[in-house]
Amino acid sequence: MRHTPLLFIPLFFAGCAQYATVTSLKPSESPKTAHIKTLSVGTFEQDTLGLSQKVQASLSNLHSYFSIVSPRNNPEALVRGAITSKSVDLTPYNVERSECIDRECHKRRTYRLTCITKSSSLNATVQIVDSRSHEILFASNEYTSMEQNHCPDDSYTITSDEDHFALLSNQIAQNFANRLIPSSITYKIELIDKSDIALTTLQKEQFETALSEIENNRPDKALYGLQELSNSIKSYVLEYDLGVVYEMMGRLEEARIHYHNADIMIVQPNPLINNALSRIEQSIYDRNVVASQIKQ
Repeated sequence: MRHTPLLFIPLFFAGCAQYATVTSLKPSESPKTAHIKTLSVGTFEQDTLGLSQKVQASLSNLHSYFSIVSPRNNPEALVRGAITSKSVDLTPYNVERSECIDRECHKRRTYRLTCITKSSSLNATVQIVDSRSHEILFASNEYTSMEQNHCPDDSYTITSDEDHFALLSNQIAQNFANRLIPSSITYKIELIDKSDIALTTLQKEQFETALSEIENNRPDKALYGLQELSNSIKSYVLEYDLGVVYEMMGRLEEARIHYHNADIMIVQPNPLINNALSRIEQSIYDRNVVASQIKQ
């Protein structure tokens, strides 16, 4: 049997940074409403757009969190609000056009058109008030806007004020409802792929493969390769990247252990490890808050 000699290669990689993609839950913006299960939506002040009905419709879609009931059914909390401002502005601007002046279009002429940018904005306040204590459990100042450009030679007509405000009020209603429930966020985590640890050719290939699997959102496959390497090599790089893999998988306590291991093993401070230590504590806290919000 022919034996291949072991070739040790310092683990110095150049090129672009590699990243993992992580999705996690963030608690709702309204922790005081976590215990509320029945809501009633009242009439909003200055509401010429039907915003209160749209808020009610958006909250009705959150039936796993709230039930919308009539005020006669003794709701635990009331939703009230007001449209505080709405505006439409028309701003002219000039554009240059060109057109043929002969049949073969050998010659062209340029001309200018005056076009319009239509800017619409809507502002509203929405509150959730405890029915018994009258305490304001949550308050939000909702603002949204939109723009539309239109020129005289466009094939479409400019949207009416009514349609602009219909779109904006729909957005405000949905934005408010989203604040009351946990939300999913996705973010990137930079991997550590540089170290002075000596690896064999096979180990280097195994490490690079694991990083590739992480980038391809396959933490399950990356975990196997990194664990196998960590059984024979003690490295803060492997500990950190293992922490990233466990964070991708939602196994946050295990991620915390590996991040702490990396921090203990490294000699010089590393901002990626420092960020990971604070991020994982926040993620564990957020997960526990979300669990309590859903449970209640």
